[in-house]
This record gives sequence, C-alpha cells and structure tokens, in this order.
Amino acid sequence: MVTVGRYIPLMASPLPSFRVGVGGIVHETNTYAVESFGLTGLDAFAQVAGEDILRVHRGTRTCIGGMIDAAAELGAELVPLWWSAAQPSGTVAADAYQTMRSSLLEAITAAGPLDALALDLHGGGVAQDAEDLEGDLGRAVRLLVGPDLPIVVTLDLHALEFIDGRACATIAGWAGTLNVRSGQLSLDPPMILGW
Repeated sequence: MVTVGRYIPLMASPLPSFRVGVGGIVHETNTYAVESFGLTGLDAFAQVAGEDILRVHRGTRTCIGGMIDAAAELGAELVPLWWSAAQPSGTVAADAYQTMRSSLLEAITAAGPLDALALDLHGGGVAQDAEDLEGDLGRAVRLLVGPDLPIVVTLDLHALEFIDGRACATIAGWAGTLNVRSGQLSLDPPMILGW
C-alpha cells in the first residue's frame, strides 16, 4: 500500500484495464449579464473532442489536466470524450446547451464500456431551458450510464448547490491551492479524480 498525497491510499501496482471517460461543460453563468451582453451562444465556447482533449490539457494546471495526471499516476486508461468551456457570461442559449449536452452524451455512448466517468463542470451554469445546467446534465448522464458507474465531477468552490447527489459518486471542489509566487494552481491528481 502506498499513500499518494494526503487523501488516497493506492495499491503499488497500476489498476488493471481501468477505463475512465473524461469530458465536461464548463460555464460560470451571470444571469444579470443577459441585459447587457445577450445570451451566450455556441460560438462563445471552446469545444474539444477526442484525443485533442489530451493534447490541449496535458501538462496544464486545470481540472482536465489534473484528471490526465491522475489517470497516468494510477495506471488508468483515459478515454477522452468531449469538453467545452466559455468565459463567464450571460445565460447559455437553449440551442447551444442542447448541442453541447448532446455532443457529450453521444461521446459517452461512443466510448464503449467505461469503469468510471470524470466530468469537468463549473457548478454555476444556467441555460434558457435548464436553470440548473449541471443538474440537468448530471441526470442525463446518470440515465445514460446506469446506476452503478462511478461519476466524479469537479466544481468551482463557489458553485451553486446544484446536483442531486445520487447522480454522482464524488463531487469534488477544486482540490488545489493557488501558488501566489508562480501563479499556478496546484492540484492533487488522485483527489481530482475522487480516488
């Protein structure tokens, strides 16, 4: 038995054939901004699919970067799905949210059997047709993957209390601290995956 970080005891050998799907939708919605800036459309979101998720996020001090590091540390196979993010802005347009939601659900389906799912979310997302964006997404994902698949989500620490806890196995706030001198966020990779 080896202890990694301050949270998780791990076995000395890697996990045998453990497939973790990774993706998400990240948006900090400011509903008051709609009057000034309008709805947030799909064009405001960076959208990354498949292996490009690993290329874009590997080595970064972000939630997805932490998930990549954790999977490598644990010997798990990371299955990149679909991910999008936008800068904080107004309510997400209904068609934009439905397109992103469908893209993520389709990627999960196409991935084949998974042993766990790790989703990068914000916790403060609001769409025209989903006042609780993360709650709506969490319920849709749980319905798709069934009741037994572990689902881990990362949330900004000032996220709204959004999700029905039964949808996820672990809900983790950003397990990190800001290094003031370097300006980098330090993440504990196993914690970011909830292990």
